[in-house]
Amino acid sequence: MRVINLSTTTISDNRPNLTIAVSKIFKSQDPKTDPAAEKVVLDTFQRLFDNQYVLLRSVPLNDPDVPIPMVLVGPPGVRMIYPRSMKGVFRAKEDAWEEMDERTQKFKIARPNLLQRSQLMAKAVETYLTARNFDVGVVEAVLVFTDPGIHVDTIRPIVRIVQADALDRFGAGLVQSPAFLDKETIQRIVNVLGGEQLAARQAAKTAAEMQDAFSFQDVPAKKIHNTPDVVYQSSEAPFFKSIPFNKRQLIVLGLMVLVNIIILSAFVFLILLTS
Repeated sequence: MRVINLSTTTISDNRPNLTIAVSKIFKSQDPKTDPAAEKVVLDTFQRLFDNQYVLLRSVPLNDPDVPIPMVLVGPPGVRMIYPRSMKGVFRAKEDAWEEMDERTQKFKIARPNLLQRSQLMAKAVETYLTARNFDVGVVEAVLVFTDPGIHVDTIRPIVRIVQADALDRFGAGLVQSPAFLDKETIQRIVNVLGGEQLAARQAAKTAAEMQDAFSFQDVPAKKIHNTPDVVYQSSEAPFFKSIPFNKRQLIVLGLMVLVNIIILSAFVFLILLTS
């Protein structure tokens, strides 16, 4: 899986109205990301997905102050991933987000409403892409809880909820899902969500590669002129390097030659004695 961090990216074109609405809601609540939860999701996705998938992090959608935490783009489509590390007992009933009160043991309204926030972010991504003539279908909102200490009762929630023990199954299910986007479309979506800075990065990379291809400035002179074809690292003469035997084999060979000489000498001596 390819990972692209857009935390420093800004996009200068006009924002859709829905993006502005998301920005206002986030700024009036808690806009902070959750690095610990994002790391768990990132590690799991990198293990499950191949290079057909791209994970965009901190997608600004024209507002770098309120980025979309994660957008996963792959053959099955586009998904907005919202990772959170929380503990406690919660209930997701349609669009209502409730937390159990430890004292009364009853559910009460919890703030911020993570269900509505997730839905808004996914709809903002969908609107952004649709306005740029991409047919991506529905951008699914996925609210991921990475801490095993959370329990969520779900009653027809408006977004998909994935708890810690189901994250692997969620990823495996995506891999087995039918393809909706081809490779070309995936890359174009990534380029659009990445904005001008991503294009600038690619242009700079291409320029650097071309400079390396047509310039010898970065190539050390010794590699061109001074590198010998063969380097001898021992103190032995080059002649012995050309012999395809090591020292032990040469000693054995010498002993065999010596024994043959002794036997031949003895044989000649016996012939002279008997003649």
